[in-house]
Order: sequence, then structure tokens, then C-alpha cells
Amino acid sequence: TTEYEAPTTTTTTTEYEAPTTTTTADEPYAPESWVCDAIYYNDGDACDCGCGAHDPDCYDATEDSCEYFNCHDDGDVDPYENSQCLEPENEEPTPIDEPTPADDVPAYAPADGYHGHCMEAWLKDELCDCGCGVPDPACKYVTNPHDCYFINCPDDGDVSPDDLSMCTTTTTTTTAAAAVTVEFLAYEATIQNGIGDDRFGKVGMDFAVVRPPGVLIKALGVFDSGADGITGTIQVAILSVTTGQTIVGPILISGSGNPLVGGFRMETLATPVLLTTGHYTIVAVGFTSNDPFNSKFVDPSGSGVTTNDGGGMLFFFPARVSAADDTNIAVVPSIGNFPSDSFHAGSFMFSPP
Repeated sequence: TTEYEAPTTTTTTTEYEAPTTTTTADEPYAPESWVCDAIYYNDGDACDCGCGAHDPDCYDATEDSCEYFNCHDDGDVDPYENSQCLEPENEEPTPIDEPTPADDVPAYAPADGYHGHCMEAWLKDELCDCGCGVPDPACKYVTNPHDCYFINCPDDGDVSPDDLSMCTTTTTTTTAAAAVTVEFLAYEATIQNGIGDDRFGKVGMDFAVVRPPGVLIKALGVFDSGADGITGTIQVAILSVTTGQTIVGPILISGSGNPLVGGFRMETLATPVLLTTGHYTIVAVGFTSNDPFNSKFVDPSGSGVTTNDGGGMLFFFPARVSAADDTNIAVVPSIGNFPSDSFHAGSFMFSPP
């Protein structure tokens, strides 16, 4: 008799491993409002328009900078906001009701492309324009005149507190009140003492004027390291990146006689200069070890300059520099693509026209 033995069973247990997901750091990022293929956003190749959001490859927000048009159904790109598409010509645009002007609204002769006191494109952007004579959809939730981005009342009129689309005339009194002009400093210092970089001969800070008819340049300035005056002489000018022409300046700044505004020695222009929409750079040259500019690449704090677009009138592009031996103020620096806050160098004061 053979004793029965039950067969043995061997069980192998394999631990579960969660699948891994590989993310490529170079995958393109586009804002949620971007409706085109994400690979075209900020690809460094061409300016894509009609995609729902501004492409950083475009030198400004106008149709002139477009290289690719992405509006469907025969729609055209908005000439003043190239990220948006206009309605096709075979469709009737939504009419804007023109209110009957009240007796106290200043007289205005509208030109082509205007609704009331404002250009049609202004009523299609995301900024609240008050005093246009017609409602701006962007002002839907604005109730206080102080919250208006722009006030467009002619003849020194004020916005009506009861209807932000309407204006009231200025009451004449025996004492004339001085007009108040809002001015903005494009670049403002975040540090006091600069740490220069002797690899560079001149520094250009690129920007675009994106809102017609443009901005008024009131003053040019240069960074004053130590806020103790300029011991040498530093030149500053605004050049057109598109044409290479000098538009404002050059101005030579030295000493401590000019006012210090936001860390910059500013010189007021004898006559303000209108910069129309386009791509520009403010170039400064003449910095030395005694009067250094500041580069956040060599500054241990990594402090970048603060920018102010004046409520959407400007758009800031990457900065640019030149080689150490290139100090010609009349030539646009050729080495570019630095972050727009990289350098404390040149700045300017501007206001609406």
C-alpha cells in the first residue's frame, strides 16, 4: 500500500507597480483662451493671429504684425487686437445703440470707425472705456467713475456718475482749475545700487505701443546707481525696432540736477513726442563702474525692474544688449531675447495723448 500525497501548489505574488507618466518639459504652454494648436503659441517662429489670446511672437497687437491668420468662416482679424476675429462680412454685426446726446454732453463730430467718442476697437477690448457716448461692454460691472480704465470726455468733461458712458461739461468758475494729466513711468527700479556687466556695451528695453492713436513721451531717464547722481555722461534714446530710426532723443544725462523718479534720473522733453502703435526699444549707453546699470543675471538678489503698461497702452517685449565694443546709440542692439525685466538701464515717462 502506497500512502497518497496531495500535490503541492506554488503561488507567486507580483507586486503591483503603478504606471509612470512621462512629462516633457518642453511641451508647449498656452493660456486657456488660446484656440489654435498649442504648438504655435510663443514658438519663436511666427506671429499667429485670431487665436483668442496674444501670441508673444507678435511685435504688437495690431494686424500689421500678423504672419498667420486663423479666423474661420471668412472672418477677418481685428486690426487693433490681432488675437481676436471680426464677424464675417456676410453677417450683420450686433448693432450698438447710439443714445441721443443730452444737452450737457460736449459736441463731437464722429469720424469713420468711431462710436460716439471712442474708436470701435476700444469697445471690443477688455478695458472699460467711459465717456464714449455709447456703453462699453467691458464696463458691465463698473459703477464708479474712478474704476474706469480710460475717460474719453472731450472739452475737459467729466464722466457722469449716473451713466458712465456719458459726459458732463466742466462748470466754469472764476478760478480756472489746472488740468490733471496722468503720467506713467515705464520702468521703475527695485534696487538702489547697480551691479553692471562689462560684457555689454549698451542696453535696449523693448516695448510696443498697442493702443491707437499712441502715447505721448514726456521724459527720458537713466538708472542712477546709488541715487547720488551720474558722475559721467549716459545717453538715452527711443528707436524704432522696425525701421531702426531714432524717434526720441538722444538725450545726455549727467550730474544730479535732473529729478530722481523711481530710481531714474529723468529729463523732461521740451516738446512731448507722440509714439504711434509699433515696436520700439529704449537704448541707454555710457554706463561705467562708477555709474553701472543693473543686470539681474549678476545681481545676487536677482531683482528685475518693475514695468508699468499704463493700463494696457504698452506691451513689454524681451530686452536686448550689444557687445562691449558697440556703443552707437543710433543702432538697435542686436543680441536679444532676455526677459523684459532683466536690466535697470533706461526708462521714460508717458501719458495718453
